[in-house]
Amino acid sequence: MLSVVAKSIAKLARNHKFHIATGFAGIPIVCHAMATGHANLACRMLLEQHCPSWLYPVTIGATTIWERWNSMLSSSKVNLGSMTSFNRYALGSVVDWLLAPLVGSVR
Repeated sequence: MLSVVAKSIAKLARNHKFHIATGFAGIPIVCHAMATGHANLACRMLLEQHCPSWLYPVTIGATTIWERWNSMLSSSKVNLGSMTSFNRYALGSVVDWLLAPLVGSVR
């Protein structure tokens, strides 16, 4: 069953050109799910630099995880709105996927 889910998510990732297309609920599991047979695509999504993506904020100077993918615009202007925070964990929960093998090996 997990391989079917992984295949579906991998197809979605390709169709969205490796941009994030999920909200807070999906972020913690999207790479974990794709890692079942599609780890290369999960890595490709992690390394995408155009918005929306995990590295987009880094390309314009971010040092923390934002609440929204576009909390700051490429013009370096803050994207005004009711949900603009430059220090939130939810979108950064991908780090669990990165560190899980390392932590698991020390247990």
